[in-house]
Amino acid sequence: MYPLFSKWINSHRDLPLKINQWSNVVRWEFKHPTPFIRTREFLWQEGHTAHVSEEDASTFVRGILDVYADTYEQLLAVPCCKGRKSKDETFPGAYFSETTEIYVP
Repeated sequence: MYPLFSKWINSHRDLPLKINQWSNVVRWEFKHPTPFIRTREFLWQEGHTAHVSEEDASTFVRGILDVYADTYEQLLAVPCCKGRKSKDETFPGAYFSETTEIYVP
């Protein structure tokens, strides 16, 4: 996705660029699962953005994570955990990755 950003962004007037993606994911390595509570198939949602500054990006991302957390906790009664991913877990090509993690059995 990120190589396309350079085609979609031609000047500061094209910022911020906000992309939202939903997809079903199947874990093929399920014979040897990592120590997470996961099923073989799950719904994956992610947002990708490009902003003028890191401060602008962080403010936007934290606001969106607050919306998700409020929806999960207040509307759906599902506890969640927000935070920044480690460098090893950061989406390839991203400067940083933040997340809202939930588990729905």
